[in-house]
Amino acid sequence: MIRSTMPADTRKNLEFTKQVLARFAFLKKHGFAVAEIIEPTFVRYESPTAFVNIFHGRGSYEIGAQVGQRKDNLEFSIIDLVRFLKPEDFFASHLFAATTTELVQKGVSELAMRFELYEIPALIEDAGFLTRLQDATAKWSEQYSKEIRLAHIRPKAEAAFKRRDFDQVISLYEQVSEDLTNTELRKLEYARKQVTKKTTPKEL
Repeated sequence: MIRSTMPADTRKNLEFTKQVLARFAFLKKHGFAVAEIIEPTFVRYESPTAFVNIFHGRGSYEIGAQVGQRKDNLEFSIIDLVRFLKPEDFFASHLFAATTTELVQKGVSELAMRFELYEIPALIEDAGFLTRLQDATAKWSEQYSKEIRLAHIRPKAEAAFKRRDFDQVISLYEQVSEDLTNTELRKLEYARKQVTKKTTPKEL
């Protein structure tokens, strides 16, 4: 990610807001009008029910967008929208970092093209669509949290298994038992048997 302290006058020379107003003029036919401009990095469009924020990251220089409905505080990124509408394009939908006038023009043009390609202006007027999108983003967030947790637990469980600390193996694997691989489930079962053997009194 690019970080910079480009002077405000120089930043304005990138003509971000000018490019947005030119390339997103098509929003007018969908009932959107310019509601706010914050030079040199932000333009907001509003319809009677929805909004579109187009931004040029102040530190990152990434060009992106958030959309949502005006009656609530929910907003979604262009990346969320692409992931929901066309998952196969998700990894190509990263934000475009632009530090020159030419790159700003290219980035804004590509963003506007996505809005038209996926018919985003019409979709965000649909409260039902945004509810489905909200459900999807919640699931993605939950899945991401789960993956982070697994990445934290797995190496610890592997290390405990190698040193035959089976109590620790059980403690760690049981925290994520629903997401274990077949190999990990076998290790958990083996650890349980070893602990049972250790705790079962021998017959006289």
